[in-house]
Amino acid sequence: MSIRKALLAWLCALPAMSAWSLQMAPVIELDADNNEMSVELKNDSRQPHRYRIGLRPLASLEGAAAEAEDASTVALTVAPARLTLRAGASGAIKLRYRGAAMETRERYYRLLVEEEATAAAARNVRGTGAWTDYPVSLGSVLIVRPRAAYLDFHLEGGVLRNTGNAAFWLLQDEACGGKAGSTKIQAPGSAARLAPLTGRSLVRVGLGDEIRVVLDQCAGRQG
Repeated sequence: MSIRKALLAWLCALPAMSAWSLQMAPVIELDADNNEMSVELKNDSRQPHRYRIGLRPLASLEGAAAEAEDASTVALTVAPARLTLRAGASGAIKLRYRGAAMETRERYYRLLVEEEATAAAARNVRGTGAWTDYPVSLGSVLIVRPRAAYLDFHLEGGVLRNTGNAAFWLLQDEACGGKAGSTKIQAPGSAARLAPLTGRSLVRVGLGDEIRVVLDQCAGRQG
């Protein structure tokens, strides 16, 4: 399985990042060099809904629930501020980066999508016997990559340190890569202990299109 397929399967398997009538990727990556991107939002319910969309800066990936100290550090714009979708329809949220031309620090945000309750929608929900509380809200972590992002790491004593300037995806598979294992994202400057090795473990890291092997026990090599 390729690293991109593994990441896609992992993202699709995260139930905490979806709601009964709303779907959006749990982690979104924006390359600062591209300046803008679109994020798909899907209304999976049987009723039309109107959504309120916003951004909040985060201090770090580790403390994803904590907002940044200064809200003026927001270097992104999001449009539209409100979006109405028919039942089963999808729409696009457009993100535009307006930060420094030579931004070297990775930035993190919480992209928030909240349903706006209406009297008619509430009546429809009661009429269909829906069991989920109304309205629903959804939050995705948005990573704005630094310009000239680079991937680097150091492994010692089973502890992997991210020595680059951008968060990377860490995949630890088993059966020489034939069996998908743990997947997580690791922030720059942070250290994490690998899961117990089995003797047939394959550990890789990825950033964008670059994939590097950290440890391949089947080939007997370490990156």
